[in-house]
Amino acid sequence: MLPPKAIDEFQSLWKKHYGVALSREAATARAHQVFGLIRLLAESPSEPPLEEPAQSTPSNHKIGHGSGASRLNDAPRARAASH
Repeated sequence: MLPPKAIDEFQSLWKKHYGVALSREAATARAHQVFGLIRLLAESPSEPPLEEPAQSTPSNHKIGHGSGASRLNDAPRARAASH
């Protein structure tokens, strides 16, 4: 639980930044949300991040004729030509 002085300061900062006065209950709830987010962001991960897999196209996947790609790309042109 945050100390009352921290809630008072949060209310003051909120009013100064947003121009809206928060009730004690609303300020307490918002302050806990902000504090929880900051704590979550500040935690270091327990394991190093995973490396991105290398991007590759499977050899049996052909891009082009018969894949539907050309039909999808031509659709906007076909609609524009009919108007």
